[in-house]
Amino acid sequence: MKSLSEIRESVLRVVERSDTPINVRTIADHLAPRPNLSTIYRALDHLEKRELVQSVAFFDGTRFYYAGGRDAHFILCGECHEIRKFEQCTAHTIRENLEREFDYHLTGHVLYFRGVCADCRMVLDKKARFR
Repeated sequence: MKSLSEIRESVLRVVERSDTPINVRTIADHLAPRPNLSTIYRALDHLEKRELVQSVAFFDGTRFYYAGGRDAHFILCGECHEIRKFEQCTAHTIRENLEREFDYHLTGHVLYFRGVCADCRMVLDKKARFR
């Protein structure tokens, strides 16, 4: 496999080091000198085609990127947009059933739950009390 350009390597390192999926602007903030966003988008497109990173759209359609080659599990706060990852997954049983039922060989999955985090619930509860 052909080696990566310097900018692609840098973008890949930022994504791999992140504990949660990150958007293009956050990636740019971690790069010095800061390239323009179109350069980062092109690098991410290349990395995604090579399956080194994956992306998913949360909230308003903004794409978030995370290291490729593994299943992904996230929990999202609909208020503050916090994204947290979690490890436990029961999707493997579902995966086996789907492979059997549809005669597919599944190669991965993305699972996420939306909700409201404890801090935002507290703020929302306070607002509700003062109405």
